[in-house]
Amino acid sequence: MDYSNIGFVFRGAIMQIIVFSTIPFIWWKIKYKKEVGFREFIGLTKPISGTTTKNTIIALIAYWIIWGMLIFIYGSSGSSFYGMGVKAIIPALIVCFLQNGLCEEILLRGFLLKRLCAKMNFLSANSLHALIFALLHIGVVGENSTLLGIFFILLQPFVGGWMLGYVSQKLFKGSIIPSVILHGLGNYILRIMDAFMLL
Repeated sequence: MDYSNIGFVFRGAIMQIIVFSTIPFIWWKIKYKKEVGFREFIGLTKPISGTTTKNTIIALIAYWIIWGMLIFIYGSSGSSFYGMGVKAIIPALIVCFLQNGLCEEILLRGFLLKRLCAKMNFLSANSLHALIFALLHIGVVGENSTLLGIFFILLQPFVGGWMLGYVSQKLFKGSIIPSVILHGLGNYILRIMDAFMLL
């Protein structure tokens, strides 16, 4: 992908939003259209705290501490923005917040996790959805990776997915907007660090 062409990157992000929203939209149209609007169905709603401000702040600080520790352990993501410098600022913003943050949150936290929570307890649903999220990252596994190496590569998205599920469902009553922001911001920090070769 030509990440230096902002128009191309933006069009790609819009296409991905459409693709990632298709299954949730069809599911909503068939089963839930009469009960709730599509935005509410996937959690694109105003975040309302489901806990005290203190607990929310503690959970968000814990999220960033664990995120930072995982990045320290794993280092560079080896993204396509590596070494691009200033040219990466806008394209990475589009990719991280629209293609990664919004798309993945709609499909995984907004659709999959909510459907799983309707069928099982939160801990089981969140763990299963986080496992699926981790397995979707299998493409980053190198061909020479050991079994232990694969485990640690998939641990990062599992933990991140689990925490984003907790933020969405438990801290903000099903709104995916905070998890979109956290997901996008975490990816953006990594991409910018890659772009300026800081990792």
